[in-house]
Amino acid sequence: MNELSQLINQTKKYLTQYDYDNVLKLCDKILEKDSHSRFAMEFKAISLYHKKDYKGSLELYEKLNRIYYNDDEILYGLMLINDEIGNYKSAQEYSKKLWKLKHTENHCNKYKRLSCKLKDVDKLIERLTKEIRSI
Repeated sequence: MNELSQLINQTKKYLTQYDYDNVLKLCDKILEKDSHSRFAMEFKAISLYHKKDYKGSLELYEKLNRIYYNDDEILYGLMLINDEIGNYKSAQEYSKKLWKLKHTENHCNKYKRLSCKLKDVDKLIERLTKEIRSI
């Protein structure tokens, strides 16, 4: 097993233990060896989020979104962070993209919740009405 694989396996172990400090250290080591490692960028962003470093996490997720445009996991992370920092309009936009990509009840509920936070229920009602008519 090469060194990069060992680092990834160690990172996964620390992640399952919610040891975000060690996850961050190992992700940095992985990124030194492979600056485009999706694994390292994504798990670093997740760890920063859990450590409440929303700015750092948001920067990484935005970088990932430029590389892996419309990836549902990345969009979900962007939605969560923007919701957490009170940027509800951006959170709603990411939620809308998720809902379009994956027509799940969970994504619909998140979009509805964010629309209510923004008091943007007219657009929500219009969208739901269109979906009902299409059935």
